[in-house]
This record gives sequence, structure tokens and C-alpha cells, in this order.
Amino acid sequence: MNEKNIIVLSGILVLIMGYFVLVANATNPTGATDTEGTPETKGEGTAGNVVSEGGNITEVNLSGATQTTHWQGFWGQVIGAITLDDASDNTLYNWSIGTMSGNIYISNKSSGISWSSCTNVSASWCNNIVGTGDDSCTNTFDDSTKTFTIAGNSIPGVNITQTFNAAGTGAWDEGILNCSNEMLFAATIYNNANTFKNGNADFQAIVPVNGTATKTYYFWIELGV
Repeated sequence: MNEKNIIVLSGILVLIMGYFVLVANATNPTGATDTEGTPETKGEGTAGNVVSEGGNITEVNLSGATQTTHWQGFWGQVIGAITLDDASDNTLYNWSIGTMSGNIYISNKSSGISWSSCTNVSASWCNNIVGTGDDSCTNTFDDSTKTFTIAGNSIPGVNITQTFNAAGTGAWDEGILNCSNEMLFAATIYNNANTFKNGNADFQAIVPVNGTATKTYYFWIELGV
């Protein structure tokens, strides 16, 4: 397969609402640029209160949420084309794509991924990054399994998680894979689907990080699979 079909995109650990501008060939994915949005995190919220009076005992049931420090979220749009290029990325002709489909791949590697070696892997594989708490990899990639097609290879039994749409329903598939002992996350592209922010996007994904430490991820895109 033509290596021009593998799309590489240098990622920075920020929450993205951007556009991935890319060029793709028929079966494999090629280089891309990104526009990054402003990173966001959970606010402190408003504290509840109880009017208190001496001599009284009151039951108070509380609810709240704690922001994870072990996961980074990404989301955004994808713009692409089918192209006929030479080895120097000179374009002889290209064709626009009407409906986006395919996968986005996220890895710590910027090059040299052995796509033909990708296999399913235990959902616990990234527990060494995030730990074994309630927000562990094991408790994240536990929604189901799915078959992914990567560079023409069908990979069944991939453990997936499903990030939420605005209704709080798991709607965006993302799998965890092993590619020659390199961790790879594969997020399915859904054309203009409803996001967690009640807008439209083409992908959502989460990746593991170690507490407050930063980690650089690289983005690859394969269209039309």
C-alpha cells in the first residue's frame, strides 16, 4: 500500500475544537495541519448550603464530581480530499469528499508505525499510565468490542470505549490497539454527529496521561474505511 495514505499530525495535549485538513488516497491515509482551540477543564461549581440552627440535626445528602487527571479529551472536524500526488506532495489532481468516514489514530509515535502489525489488546494495557483507580484503562475501554479496519487489515475484538453525546449517551467509538508494542487509539469518524457540547463534529477521543505530566500525541487519519 502507498505510504502516502498514512496521515501524520503532530498533536499537543489540549482540548481541540479544530479542523484537521488532510489529503488521502484510496485505501491508506497523508500529512495534515491542525487548528487548536482553547483548552478547558471543569470549574469548581457552586457550593450547596444549609441554614443551621443550634439544637437541630439535619440529614444532608450530597452529590458532586471530581475531574480526572488521567485523561485528555480531543474533538473536532475533519476536512479531506482524494488526491493524486507524487513523492514530493505535488498534486496532479484531487477530488473532494462529500461525507467523511474512516478512523483517526492517536499514538506517541510520530513516524514508523507498523500498521500491518496492529492487533487487539487487553483494556488494561494503559493502566501503567493512569493507574488502577476508578478511571483506569480497564474501567474505560470496557463498553464492548468492535472490528476496526486499518490499512486494509481487519482487526476484530478491539476493546472500545464510547464518549458521550449531549444526551450523555455513549455515541463515539474509540478502540485501543497494539501496533508492534506501541499503544494506538483508533477513533471512528462520524460525519457531523452530535457532540458532548451539543454541537457537531466528526470525531471525539480520549487519551491517557500520567496525572499532571504532559504527554505529546500524534494524529494519523485514514479516510473511507
